[in-house]
Order: sequence, then structure tokens, then C-alpha cells
Amino acid sequence: RELLFAGFSDSDGGSGGTVAERALLVRDALIAAAAPADLEKVALELDAFGMALPMACNDRAAGRRINRRVEVWVR
Repeated sequence: RELLFAGFSDSDGGSGGTVAERALLVRDALIAAAAPADLEKVALELDAFGMALPMACNDRAAGRRINRRVEVWVR
């Protein structure tokens, strides 16, 4: 019933605009891809978590790229 687009950043970013914009881009891409579907019954929410819950070490560029991500949580 609900999809939450959760934006994350690396250690250089905060929980502000860029993270939310990244989540918004992913949400909009999903809406465009699901154009024939009826999304009226699905709540599409956005949230920015900044540096919380890193998946990789921020010491290297590869780790920072992994941490700059959008996760889609299904509730």
C-alpha cells in the first residue's frame, strides 16, 4: 500500500536537498515506467536519511558511491 523512497548520502553529504532530489528522481522514474498501472491505491512517500545506515566504508570513492543511494521500502 505504500512505497517509501529513502535517500542516503555518503560522508560528504547531509540529509538535505541532494538526497531528497535523488529519491524524487527515482520515484518519478517509477511513475513513468508504471504509467499504464493504477497507482491511486499506492502511497508514494519520500524521505532523506543522509549519512545514516552506510552500506560501505566512506574512505574510498567506491564506498562513497555505494552509500549515495535510494532504497525503495515496501510497507
